[in-house]
Amino acid sequence: MRRTIFGLFLLLIWCLLSGHTLLTGDTDLWMNLFALGAVGAVLAVAARMKIDDEEGVPLAIHSPGLVTFIPWLLWQVVMSNIDVARRILTMDIAPEWRTTSPKQQTAIGRVLYANSITLTPGTVSVRMDEGDILVHALHHGSAEDISSDTLNDRVAAMERP
Repeated sequence: MRRTIFGLFLLLIWCLLSGHTLLTGDTDLWMNLFALGAVGAVLAVAARMKIDDEEGVPLAIHSPGLVTFIPWLLWQVVMSNIDVARRILTMDIAPEWRTTSPKQQTAIGRVLYANSITLTPGTVSVRMDEGDILVHALHHGSAEDISSDTLNDRVAAMERP
């Protein structure tokens, strides 16, 4: 199942990057065979190297949760951008360090949480240990947002039990 999803993902990436589609018939037979051969070779190498495991091809994230998470995160990024711009213009900057404990059970969940913190302007995940993530915030308000655990709870809700 994991290799099938990985293979379909690689075919999708190939179609997007090459400009050709396998289903509409706007490519010739050789181009389709090349795409299938390339994806097959990548899957064979990945299986031989044993990198097609749960870390390399994560299935621990629940897709319906991801569909609602992405628009929410994009909105947070927009609002944080406005806040950071306002703080820079008014010179209202007071950097702060904060430690947060991820509620996620899987490694991919913790990485998604740390990356979401970094994507939000005004905060950067600096170090991720076994139990904690060290975050640098541009001001006290951003540090409080991290401590409120809203982002932490949303990422944890996406993990499959």
